[in-house]
Amino acid sequence: MKHHRGAKHQRGVTLVEMAIVIAAAMVLLGIGLAAWSRVDANTKSARLVSMVSSIDEAVRKRYPNSFNYTGLAVGTISEFLPGDVRPPACAPPCMGTNAIRSPFGGAITVAPGGGAGTFNIVIEAPLPLAACVDLVTQLGTQFWTIERAFAIKIQSLAAASPETITGGCGKVGAPLILTSV
Repeated sequence: MKHHRGAKHQRGVTLVEMAIVIAAAMVLLGIGLAAWSRVDANTKSARLVSMVSSIDEAVRKRYPNSFNYTGLAVGTISEFLPGDVRPPACAPPCMGTNAIRSPFGGAITVAPGGGAGTFNIVIEAPLPLAACVDLVTQLGTQFWTIERAFAIKIQSLAAASPETITGGCGKVGAPLILTSV
């Protein structure tokens, strides 16, 4: 048998090498998924803040200078809601619709508040703690009462401490009720 000079030996990948490559890929995948979930949660939180602000603005346009919110529901304000906030297949006046879908999956409803001249925006579960805190913090100047399963009632959100807001948002399975000024 003749051996060719300069011929290279071919060898396959060992199981140890394959295990190292798979382990490295799993670590990188885990890091990527964790980062993606944070980005996704932040995007949903920002979207929810925008939706609630749009709902607040739509109510105030529909009922300017009013202290009577009788009959208030998503359907009665739909003509003033941006298209991306309206419920699917909802064209004005859309009177039969009473909820908007939250980015986190629960319903958002609008109704007259308990006091004269107030209205409620109710965000049903699921609403993660971080999203609740973000929403309450960013909308603190628009709404004067925040309740989550009656665990918290803040009269002045601008003066509320982060601990108070976090404590009030702690009942994750309960709806968040924003009552307007």
